This record gives sequence, structure tokens and C-alpha cells, in this order.
Amino acid sequence: MRIRIAFLLVLFFAPPMLAQESPVRPSVPGRIVHYVKTHKELLASDALLLAATSADAASSVHCQHVLGKGCYETNPLLGTHPSAAVTWGYLMGLSSVAVAGDHGVTYLANHDPDRSYVRHLVWFGTIAVDVSEIPNVLGNVRIAENGKAPLPPRIVRARAAFLAAQN
Repeated sequence: MRIRIAFLLVLFFAPPMLAQESPVRPSVPGRIVHYVKTHKELLASDALLLAATSADAASSVHCQHVLGKGCYETNPLLGTHPSAAVTWGYLMGLSSVAVAGDHGVTYLANHDPDRSYVRHLVWFGTIAVDVSEIPNVLGNVRIAENGKAPLPPRIVRARAAFLAAQN
């Protein structure tokens, strides 16, 4: 019985003694505006990264739709003729991982004043992806416009090996 009374006394009298005023937090739109204002470089990098991978996915899907089986995917993880969902899912998944990594690097850079220069490193990955996507997108568009796709490299190698074995 004494334990119950002690518990009730602590329950009723301890919270007022330990209570502190919580600081007033800004509204959700205010926090979003603050984040956008303080992370412009990061958000620009994310936008360019997503634009490049979206252009690659859209051009690959467009080529598959225009030529059907005449257009080949060269990424061995996706297969020769992936569906639109597989193509978009793969590229957006990779983009999400890259964006999360960029945000993690920026978070760590913002919380260590000696390494504030690190936040600019997000551009290296973005520029690398953007530059590597240019020939992919141009190739997909050229193939879709011409109506004929070159054979995938593994089929060319298999044909060459077959022809060499016959000679």
C-alpha cells in the first residue's frame, strides 16, 4: 500500500516540478522556406541529378515503345527489354540513394565548422552522372528516330565467337 501511495505522489507532484517551457517552433511552411533558403546549392544539385536520370529513363522507355524488340537495353541488371516500371524504378532508386548521400554529406558538413567546404563535394557526383547520361540520352533518341538499333555488345561478341569457331 505504501508503494502505491508513493507512486501516486510522484505521479502527481513530479511533473510540475520537472516541466519546462518548450520553445515555440515555426510552422511547417516556415521550416520548409528556411530549408530551401539555406540549402540552395544542395537542392540545385539534386534537381540536376534527377533531371539527368529522368531523361535517361524517359529516352530508354521511349525507344522501347517506338521500336519494341528492336531497341536493346545495355545495362545487364535490367535485361535486354525491361518494362517501363523496371527502368524508372531502377534509375529513380539509384537517384534516391545519391540524393540521400548528398544530404548526409551536407548535414555532416553543416555540423562541423572545420569541414564546411565538404558541402560542395555533392557537385562531383552530380556532374559525373550528368556527363555520363548525355551520350545515353542522345543515343536513345538517335536510335528511336532512325528506327534501327545496333545489337547489344554481348550478342555481337557471341556472333563473333560463333563465326570464329566455324572458320
